[in-house]
Formats: sequence, structure tokens, C-alpha cells
Amino acid sequence: MLTAAVWIAVLAAVAPLGIRLHTVERNAASDQLPARAESTRADEAAATLPGGDTYQFIVVYHRTGGLTDADRAVVASHQSTLSARFAETGAGRADPGARPVVSADGTAELFPLTVSHTRGEARDVLADVRGAVADRPPGLDADVTGPAGLAGDLSGVFKGIDYKLLVGPWRWSPSCWC
Repeated sequence: MLTAAVWIAVLAAVAPLGIRLHTVERNAASDQLPARAESTRADEAAATLPGGDTYQFIVVYHRTGGLTDADRAVVASHQSTLSARFAETGAGRADPGARPVVSADGTAELFPLTVSHTRGEARDVLADVRGAVADRPPGLDADVTGPAGLAGDLSGVFKGIDYKLLVGPWRWSPSCWC
């Protein structure tokens, strides 16, 4: 009984440290390879090249019966607002000149949005972009996708998973530990 109590105390003291593992983890493929491997050298060389310092979002709008003129005005307004909000000097400049692309049947419209990594994590920028397109007429659907949209969603899904896996199963219940 005393041994179990000691182990529980040790786990309780150490568990909060395990929750912060994501701050020190290194998941690059080259971290697992020998320093002289060609893949490692290629990865290091790629890090010195321009690019890769921006998030690429695609903002998509859809109305089942077809977009109206009012919908197109909302799309243009959102694009202008987002381009101004995320405009940067140098790399990561949002392209205010990118024209929206309309589907052949007129039910969907989309535009690209480029945002600098200096704005924060992809999931945080994604939440900001989704918040900016939330104000729209009823029936006009909007979503944010693209490589950064997917990365932001995946990042949000796995946020806090260390805690859920390590501590979550051991919640106290009046009848048992489960």
C-alpha cells in the first residue's frame, strides 16, 4: 500500500512536466538521420532557400442555389479585410490583387490568402481567418481550407493530446480509477 502511494505521489509530481513535452520535441525527418546523410544535407540546404515562411489558405464560399450579387460583395469585402489585416512587408505579403475564382455553375467562389508565419501558429491564424468570414448572409457557407487550413485543423485536433493520453484515463470516479 505504501509503495502504491509513493508511486502515485511521484506520478502526480511528474505528470505536469510531461504535458509540456511538445515544447522540446523535434520531429523533423532529418533529426532521425545521420548528420552526413544526403537527406540531412538536402534538408539543411532547403532551410536556407526562400519560401516556406508563409501559410497558404484558401477561403471558399458556397450557396446551393448560386451566389447572388450580395454574396459576391461579401466575398470581395472579406478578401479586402483579410488582405489588409495580414498585409506584411517582404515575405508573407497577402496578395490583395488575387482575383476570386468562381465555379462554372456559379455556386462557389474562392480566393487565396497568404499569411506570414510571424503571425503565429497555423491554428491561431486559422481561427482568426474563420472569425473574419463568420459575418455573412444566411445561406452563404464559408470555410477556410488549403495547406494551412489543413495544418491548422490537424494542429488543433492534436493540441493537448499528451495530457489526454497520459492523465485522462486516470480520472477519479467514486466507484473506481478508470
